[in-house]
Amino acid sequence: MVVSSYISPKARKGVASAIAGRGLVAVAPIARDEVVAIKGGHIVDTATLDSLPELLRNTDVQIADGFYLAALNEDEYEPVMLFVNHSCEPNVGFAGNIVLVAYGNYFSSYLQRKIIGGPLTQAPRPPH
Repeated sequence: MVVSSYISPKARKGVASAIAGRGLVAVAPIARDEVVAIKGGHIVDTATLDSLPELLRNTDVQIADGFYLAALNEDEYEPVMLFVNHSCEPNVGFAGNIVLVAYGNYFSSYLQRKIIGGPLTQAPRPPH
């Protein structure tokens, strides 16, 4: 069974990004607090994550101290990746550990309205 992430039909992942590489973009209006994506992957510990090739380490999202969601083989890379770029003015962020939602003012002052279209970005996070 191949693991994957969920992407809202109002977003597209892996498209060419004006920010860097490939990105996640809105293709329809997304309301504040609306689910944009849900991260998928295998639950792995730090040692397992560190043992993976760089390509697969780049699929991770930390879900707890010492635990991550990540792809374990190259066939899972595309289905698991969210391709969300970082920004100093993000418009999405994780609610809990794995659900990406459109930012409301309780996360950030950057988004006070719904997302009309364009790149969906998150704030940078420190390395594990």
